[in-house]
Amino acid sequence: MYMKLSKLNICLLLLFFLVFSVYATTGIHEIGHGMSAVYYGCSFSMSYVGFPLPIGITFCEGNDAFFDSLPIKQINWIYIFGPLLVSLFGIILLFFFHIDRIRNDLVLSPLVYFLAFFSLANGFLQSIKSSDLFGLVHNGFNPMYSYIFAIILFLIIIYSIFIFKYVKEAMFSGFSKKEKKMVNILWVAFIIFYFAVYFLLFEII
Repeated sequence: MYMKLSKLNICLLLLFFLVFSVYATTGIHEIGHGMSAVYYGCSFSMSYVGFPLPIGITFCEGNDAFFDSLPIKQINWIYIFGPLLVSLFGIILLFFFHIDRIRNDLVLSPLVYFLAFFSLANGFLQSIKSSDLFGLVHNGFNPMYSYIFAIILFLIIIYSIFIFKYVKEAMFSGFSKKEKKMVNILWVAFIIFYFAVYFLLFEII
């Protein structure tokens, strides 16, 4: 189906999908905020994802006072729907990933997997420490509900780390055992780096 790729090109393809997924899932999170804002009366919601840091922002175009004019309950739902949408998106993609035609495909396997993983990671991180959670708690929301949701997502994330082996099978069949082991190490290292940078940036910003 695809032309034969060199080992270097396969690694570059994997890296592209990995980086793309980080930014894309941040965008999906912001779309969640935007959709709920439109539902509550915003005529035109705008969402942006920064570069190089994938930090998102959503606002109501042409109405700077929109969020200040809403009841607390509606503001809370706007806060909630960002991490909720991206988390549900990740769970759905995780189901799709188990379809053989997707899981074993050179392109679809890493694309669907990384989108699922970073959607879940986004929802998890936003549920334990984020400006969304800070706003919710400030409005009287019990953070325990968010932490319970985060625990559920964390368990799914652990599961998703173990099924990375299917991505390896789809992409690295021509690699040696030593090279595949290195891919595992680099993937785990990137996960640690991703989580560490998130918490570091949250403290700085």
